[in-house]
Amino acid sequence: MSKGREATDHDPRVQEMWEDVSMLRHARRVEMAEHDVKAADNPQTRTALEQAVKDRDKAELDIFRGRVKRQGADGAAHYGLGVRLQRSDRVRDACTHLEKALADANVRSPAALALGHCLKQLDDIPGALHHYRLAIDSAIWTDHQPCRTEALLHAAKLAVQMKMPKFAQRYATELLRIDPDNREAAKLLEST
Repeated sequence: MSKGREATDHDPRVQEMWEDVSMLRHARRVEMAEHDVKAADNPQTRTALEQAVKDRDKAELDIFRGRVKRQGADGAAHYGLGVRLQRSDRVRDACTHLEKALADANVRSPAALALGHCLKQLDDIPGALHHYRLAIDSAIWTDHQPCRTEALLHAAKLAVQMKMPKFAQRYATELLRIDPDNREAAKLLEST
């Protein structure tokens, strides 16, 4: 891939494929380290896992920073960078990129969900609830349904926390309609 990247004068498509392969390799290293910890949980395997996660996170941050720099307004690139910043506990920086990703309908639902998580971490509960609602409403693609399900659960929990029982019931009922076996939603519905 490196030779292909050089031969094509760093063609953006080839560059992105090279980055994808690099992320897959790092993910595989983390999986292998997790497997090693499960097989033999000791300080050496835990240290190796920590290092693999640190290497993966650094590489992915660098890759998505490069994509944002190259692609500018691309929502998927901003979403990718926002998620990686959130993972590295840089929540305010993550919010900036996730807000930019909201402009792209293809990633609006997962970006709104991630932004809701960030705002909840920053104790902006009304803002978090707003973005969970946005994630629910913008889940228009089939692959966004897990985002919708997760956003409904978090919105119901926040509605309970904010003492808004009617909203909590609505979100929990909708979640149970989608996922009848969801125990957390059933428990929330019983408690409201």
